[in-house]
Amino acid sequence: MGNIFSTALQKIVLALESEKIDYMIVGGFAVSYHNRARTTNDIDLILQIHPHQVSKILKHFPQWQAFEESFKEDVASGLMFNITDFDTGIRYDFMTFQDSEYECSAFERCELVSFFGIKCYMSSKEDLIVSKFRWYNISSSDKQMEDLQFLLLDKTLDMDYLKLWTERLKLKTYGLDYWGKKIHISKESATRHISIINGFSSEKRLKIALDFANMGINQTHDWIKSNHPEFSELEVRMEFVRLLYYETASISEKHWEYYKKVLEDRIRKDWSKRFRKMMEAKNWTYKDVAKYGRFSSGKVIEATISRGLPSFAKLAVVLFEQNESARKF
Repeated sequence: MGNIFSTALQKIVLALESEKIDYMIVGGFAVSYHNRARTTNDIDLILQIHPHQVSKILKHFPQWQAFEESFKEDVASGLMFNITDFDTGIRYDFMTFQDSEYECSAFERCELVSFFGIKCYMSSKEDLIVSKFRWYNISSSDKQMEDLQFLLLDKTLDMDYLKLWTERLKLKTYGLDYWGKKIHISKESATRHISIINGFSSEKRLKIALDFANMGINQTHDWIKSNHPEFSELEVRMEFVRLLYYETASISEKHWEYYKKVLEDRIRKDWSKRFRKMMEAKNWTYKDVAKYGRFSSGKVIEATISRGLPSFAKLAVVLFEQNESARKF
């Protein structure tokens, strides 16, 4: 499966830096980088962006250009917009920079880090905590609370900075002690977890963080493959997006229907291409294929290819590719 998050991270960093759009990474990905190795499903970024710059981002994700005006309206209103990368299946959540004294401070303090060979701008630990406080004040979600429990164990935090901005932003911090609430790990175990992680070399620590980030993604892909062995890689990716984002209401109905439509077109073309490759390798005509599948006419097969292949033809392609792969070893 490989490091899907690494691929997705590099893609968005290259896009933003080539367009000279300032950003910083926040959310679960940043938490995993700083001190809590955990799974996550997306990459959250705050962008210093104006509406007209949306088109610059979409140059790198052209399939989403149909949503350009809608995204521009979101940016103008200071709202979040998101896109799902068609190449990796990872969702990017883009939050618009708010022109305030606090967010200016947060951007000044963000760090240029190397996350497994990819140089990117990461929110500082303190500003990540402030953002978690802000979300927890709104939703009181277990996810935000559990992240705060880990992040606040860091002995190197600038507590004066945290006190300054939580007071100015009028955020409830609940005494900075969240361990009386439900969590799947004790404070002692969490402290030990952080101690072990910080005891590793920087490279190993970041590899663990990236491996954890990928874990949930890879497990979901593996589960889909085991339950749908007939799926192509593109079909697995579409089911992955449906389960992780659409079924959890992380993307809108409109977003999902558009994504599905584009990917279904890719899936049809992919099966057709692989089917034609098999025909060429076996020197088959459509008549030969019809005979193989006990169809009365090759014209049926030829017409079907443009709309998607019948199940028997997909099975033939899979068996052919498996045999070709076995011959290489």
